[in-house]
Amino acid sequence: MGVANVNSFAGTAPQQRDTLQTVMQSQKRAGKVNNLVVMLKSLALTGCGDAFAVVKDPSTASMGAGIDQEVLQSYPRLDPGAVLVLDNVSYLFMATVPYLCVTMANVRKVVPPEAST
Repeated sequence: MGVANVNSFAGTAPQQRDTLQTVMQSQKRAGKVNNLVVMLKSLALTGCGDAFAVVKDPSTASMGAGIDQEVLQSYPRLDPGAVLVLDNVSYLFMATVPYLCVTMANVRKVVPPEAST
């Protein structure tokens, strides 16, 4: 997926978007990212109704993400290849590994895989 494709899903408002590199280079153990566009590389359901995903962005970085069950219920076509436009999403480092925490409050838009290619 090219940068132009991902950027077209973020809307037309001129706004600075963060990248997963922004999170990985952060000196904080936890924080928030204002505006982020990522593509799901993989998605695995947990036994609690939530999911663990690996997401990728145009900076070519990949990172783990916990996805709340409410997001999964609201977007049943959330499959690898889907693009998520996220606002004010939290991140935290578990040991030295960063994770995004995706909830309904963070999801501005989801583009299903067949529409994002």
